[in-house]
Amino acid sequence: MKAPAICNCKPLQRSSLVLKVLFLIFLIKEAAIAASFSLSLSDVPKSFDPHSLRSSSGQYVQQQIYRNFYRLDKTNQLIPELGKACDKKANAWVCEIKSDAKWSDGSDITANDFLKSFIRILTLPSPRADLLFAIKNAESVFNKSKPATDLGVKVLGPKKFQILWENKNQPAEFLLMSPLFVPLKNGDQHSKIFSGPYKIESLKPTEIKMTMNEFYFKKTGFCLTRIWPTKPMRIKNSIS
Repeated sequence: MKAPAICNCKPLQRSSLVLKVLFLIFLIKEAAIAASFSLSLSDVPKSFDPHSLRSSSGQYVQQQIYRNFYRLDKTNQLIPELGKACDKKANAWVCEIKSDAKWSDGSDITANDFLKSFIRILTLPSPRADLLFAIKNAESVFNKSKPATDLGVKVLGPKKFQILWENKNQPAEFLLMSPLFVPLKNGDQHSKIFSGPYKIESLKPTEIKMTMNEFYFKKTGFCLTRIWPTKPMRIKNSIS
């Protein structure tokens, strides 16, 4: 009687599995490389504070990490971004923020964030704080002839605020769309708390590393991974 044949298939199966895993990792890395691109900016950003921006290079980065109540679509039509809608009645608007609008730390973007940010812009003062003079008493707050509590912006709820305008012909939509007047958490600049699709992960003298904001309510599918603030300034994009 012949002895049963001994099967040596298990080591081969393990080896095959290892090769498949390695090949899969290779494909993922190749896909990320294939989806990357680079571009140059004219200068190294001096600040990422949206309320103090003075350079186009800083503004490019800022627009990736912050959002406002409205934005312009591809046809230059105004559409909601962080905001849900505004009830527009003559000189008074009541605006509601989207329930799923969150900061990159997972906390809610609130009406109080908008109020404190408007006050910050007027009291810094921001380079274009004068554009906020469309809001009732904003110029007086800017000139310190009235306290910040007199500003025509009132919190009506966690996600709802009212804006009183000086007159009905003010460029109201622009103020709620412009990257110059984006809200900041608690009205203060935080180095690692953002509202846009990307967030700054780390800052070095020669590199800015950015990753996708997982709390951004619209999933982009792309991740801006590295920005090198050199001349020329290189930006690398890859699928996350």
